[in-house]
Amino acid sequence: MPASPPPEIEPEIEDDDGPSGCVMAFNANDPSGAGGTSADLFAIASVGAHAMSVTTGVYAR
Repeated sequence: MPASPPPEIEPEIEDDDGPSGCVMAFNANDPSGAGGTSADLFAIASVGAHAMSVTTGVYAR
């Protein structure tokens, strides 16, 4: 009986192994940093995605 080759073992894929996604956010800029694009960028980065921000306006307070 000929020896059969060992079965190929596929590595387990974890969530961190794949490429991170890109997220495009459309929002106004808030100079205080409390909201607007600043908050969007922080939230997107906190989940490991790449942020692509499009500023649609500016708040003046």
